[in-house]
Amino acid sequence: MEISAKRGKGRPEGAKVDNQRPEALQLFAARLRQARTAAGLSQGEIALACGAASRQAYQAWEYGRQWPSARYIQPICKALNVSADWLLGLYLTTGYR
Repeated sequence: MEISAKRGKGRPEGAKVDNQRPEALQLFAARLRQARTAAGLSQGEIALACGAASRQAYQAWEYGRQWPSARYIQPICKALNVSADWLLGLYLTTGYR
């Protein structure tokens, strides 16, 4: 079976979408919101701090509609003072540094 890229979609035909594990995405979204509110930041402030394209792009992450690209994980963690392992659900205890 040949996999070819769809024009303008950025992923190969037949590739699984990012939200194939909705429970992991929902955990990430909940922890992202928890950490942001604990830090006392607005969605716009954290979007600016981590270099997101817009507040709406950040909002999609926090509402569990899509995963952020890997390049945003480190800036998000630094801005919120949490570990990536905690934010991504690899540890159950709080990840505040």
